[in-house]
Amino acid sequence: MKHKIKQVLSEIFNKRIEIPYTVDPAELPESTQHLLSAYVEAELDGENAANLYPEVKAAMAKFPAFAEEHKVLYELLDADRRGELEEPPTTPVFDFSYLNLPPVADSTETKSEWGFDVAGRLIIQFTEELITSLQERSSQLTPLHNLKRGEEEWKTWIEYKLPRPTSDLDVVVTVKHVGNESAFCNVVVKVDIPSRKGWPALAGSEVQMNCPQMDTLSQKTDAFGEVVFESIAKTTVSHLKFEVNPVYS
Repeated sequence: MKHKIKQVLSEIFNKRIEIPYTVDPAELPESTQHLLSAYVEAELDGENAANLYPEVKAAMAKFPAFAEEHKVLYELLDADRRGELEEPPTTPVFDFSYLNLPPVADSTETKSEWGFDVAGRLIIQFTEELITSLQERSSQLTPLHNLKRGEEEWKTWIEYKLPRPTSDLDVVVTVKHVGNESAFCNVVVKVDIPSRKGWPALAGSEVQMNCPQMDTLSQKTDAFGEVVFESIAKTTVSHLKFEVNPVYS
């Protein structure tokens, strides 16, 4: 019966379905094990199953597990013929609701690190866990992510690109080393509003930055959509909080 079920399932799914055999096929060929249900059917029909399927009879004598499977299958098919098998009390119902669940967000870009307040401002909160993850990513950035302002080269330390908070808003926060100074960094916030068609129409969005160790700093984006907060202590980066108030027109 098990082998009949396997055959039906194979036809339904149009592919091979692997079902463990009672005896390792290396010791007892699959072809012999497939004949067990036919052997039992012959017995129930009053035929001489041992003469019809001598290889099955020999296998039962050699492999106790195969003989036990024969016993169970015989009892099951015999009960089925006599109408003694009970119908299940309820019809199985499959729950496929999980197929409609939204995808799991990247652990470094979860909603817990950004969101909107009641006034519609975008709030971004850096954490130590987020910064550690971003540092690992930024270590793989190419030199193209470096900038020069005046005579100083700003090398990217970490970069956090939000997964598009709305269909008309892109925000990237980049923290950069400045020259050889190890204790301070510059923080660049880029606010891009696609509907404004880029430079020079990206000016005017307000960006505030603060943390418990410093006063609130506030700037408005330039024509490129950027603000730059300079000489920020690196020890405060994992506690920085940003408030972005986009100007869409």
